[in-house]
Amino acid sequence: MRTGRPRKYGQAICPECGSDWVIKNGRQRGKQAYMCKRCGRQFLPEARKHKHPKTKVKQALKLYTEGMSISAISRVLGVPLSTVYSWIKKWGRKAYTKVKEVWEVLRGKHADVVDIDEMWTYVRRRLKDCWLWIWTAVVDGKDLVFNVGGRGSEDFVELFSRLPNASVYRTDGYAVYGVLPRGKHLISGRVNVNESRHSVLGDCLARLRRCTKTYTKSVELLKYSLALVTLHKGATLP
Repeated sequence: MRTGRPRKYGQAICPECGSDWVIKNGRQRGKQAYMCKRCGRQFLPEARKHKHPKTKVKQALKLYTEGMSISAISRVLGVPLSTVYSWIKKWGRKAYTKVKEVWEVLRGKHADVVDIDEMWTYVRRRLKDCWLWIWTAVVDGKDLVFNVGGRGSEDFVELFSRLPNASVYRTDGYAVYGVLPRGKHLISGRVNVNESRHSVLGDCLARLRRCTKTYTKSVELLKYSLALVTLHKGATLP
């Protein structure tokens, strides 16, 4: 989403998407470099759009959802880092739109049990870590619904608004879950079934692993990445 339009820099047009919504991005080989705010590509003024086969795009997306970092994919496929980033952002945006459509259909149904939990991660901005929580809900042991935000009640309510009406909502003892309907809320002392989903997400996305150099730079990309994994693995994560 655009929050402001940077100044136009002469003929600086993104060779990937054709947008003139660009900003200066340091210098490369003594020349002024730019970055497109629409697709994320970094380029020099003389850069031209490269036509990559669809098979390579699909391969990059598959490698990404199998746990490889963007920089590693760039090295393995011999594709510029900014190009891989733009592919993930473009197709991740489409995947996120698709999963929201699936959630809307799911919300109109009735579920027996919804298991709810959260996992932590962070976004690094200007060398500062901003901690985030990924709220997850598993509907009848199959469909995964998620939300990314803080750990407050408003972020949980946003997740809850995406869920179907259920006979039982099973959670841990975190106080935020007290807003769930009485008589339907079950506090479970055993290991939450969502933990297995969290483990799979960590396997599929390098940015969610602990003790890793890979990190997320935007909440938007994190949502897109989760959507790509959800579609790649199907509604049900093993």
